[in-house]
Amino acid sequence: MVRADKFSEEMSKLLAEYGEQVTEAMKEAVPTVAKKATEEVRSHAPTGHRGKYKKAIESKKASETNTSIKYVIWAGPTEFRLSHLLENGHAKVNGKGRTKAIPHFKYGETYAKENLIPEIVKKIGG
Repeated sequence: MVRADKFSEEMSKLLAEYGEQVTEAMKEAVPTVAKKATEEVRSHAPTGHRGKYKKAIESKKASETNTSIKYVIWAGPTEFRLSHLLENGHAKVNGKGRTKAIPHFKYGETYAKENLIPEIVKKIGG
């Protein structure tokens, strides 16, 4: 039982605790979803050049604060230059036409958008 004059204080404590739980769940969910989104990107990536590009696709933590965490999916330190060219297509070397785009990062983005919130809710226990 909470007295009326202590209600706002108790409510603030409960909301702060809940915020900490959500932040913790989010920080656990983001790496999990990033890993699965990376697998999704890799599964749609082109396999030319002995699969070097596909093998180079990875995720890494870009930043973290007390209340947020960000991961980036990229084509590693050796193949990153190809990502934009493959994803969007590019002019051919001889200047006659363009190569066909091979979208693959969009699949990881879609996966992350669809699965991050449900993963956080699952980790909260809701």
